[in-house]
Amino acid sequence: MAKPHIVLDARLYGPQHRGIGRYTAALAEAISRYNPGYELTALVGVDGAAQELSKSGWHVVSAPYRPYSWQEQVFLPRLLTSLGCDLYHAPHFNVPFFCSVPFVVTIHDLILHALPNRRASTYGRFYYAVKYVGYRILFRRTMRRARRIVAVTAFVAEDLTERFPGVKSKVAVIGEVESAFPATDNAEKVPYTISEPYALVVGAFYPHKNIDRLVRVWGEVYRLTGVALRLVGKQDSFARRIKESVAETSAFQFMGEVSDRLLPELYAGAKAVVVPSLYEGYGLPGREAAKAGALVLSSSLGALPEVYGSAAVYIPVTDDECMRDALVGVLKNNQNGKRAAMPSAETTETLVTKWNTVYESALEAQHAKQE
Repeated sequence: MAKPHIVLDARLYGPQHRGIGRYTAALAEAISRYNPGYELTALVGVDGAAQELSKSGWHVVSAPYRPYSWQEQVFLPRLLTSLGCDLYHAPHFNVPFFCSVPFVVTIHDLILHALPNRRASTYGRFYYAVKYVGYRILFRRTMRRARRIVAVTAFVAEDLTERFPGVKSKVAVIGEVESAFPATDNAEKVPYTISEPYALVVGAFYPHKNIDRLVRVWGEVYRLTGVALRLVGKQDSFARRIKESVAETSAFQFMGEVSDRLLPELYAGAKAVVVPSLYEGYGLPGREAAKAGALVLSSSLGALPEVYGSAAVYIPVTDDECMRDALVGVLKNNQNGKRAAMPSAETTETLVTKWNTVYESALEAQHAKQE
């Protein structure tokens, strides 16, 4: 009997694609390591990843179609059909509208449902409205046609089934595969000098991350505590917008992207790592920070309490004055004592076993439909 042919969409692969990219890379490596007998194919985009995936045992096929583009909608379904796959795994919601092969999809959050915001887009008002309507239509169709749907936390699963009650029987909760940071290369030098106490923010600068409010109150936090704020993340239009909103002072440093080899050093040296998000489906930076020994100051919204448990200090994040007072209270009083450990992540082998169960269930559902 021929092996089931699984095709993973790895066009968003690697840390340059932020959370989705890290998730896809870790999942691809894990599935190949504990492969129970599938034929594995990975679709790669124009920015590479072919070599890494090939080393992990994946057959690599070029799919040079930019995610969320019309090319993705037109050409990707044809490619999937030509590959003759038994199951397509989309690690994000953007399954092509006319995808004719059976698929499973990972849902990381429903931010665009919960907090729609044109400021989260670089498009003008009209084009944003068109794209948003398209997103809602595509998302609903994806939920209806998916053989199985995986949510990365129970919070996301609950949010999903409340908005789409008909998918409840298809939803499974499988956490993220959390990869270890690569070993530090002694030849790679830290390209910055930090001589004063600092708190750290790591990640994207989208509006729901609430970095604008954090920056707005930090001038006063710095005056009262002497703790500067260092911001790590891609210097895109969202970062530039926030950077332009504050005066260039010693209270802030926008550090740009930092390699995975150096990030643990930044985490370990921080007085605190702040996660002020208004909505999160997971919250990887806080978990990484805690593993490096940093105090995590977190919002209590979204999935963050589920993911961080009692290991974080939860602060108010929807009011400037309350946020400022909470930050000052923790930093000024040096409340940086020993915290509880982060909730244990499941082993990679356990997570892949759950994924294999999802794949098998989806394949069985497809066979039943054909009969």
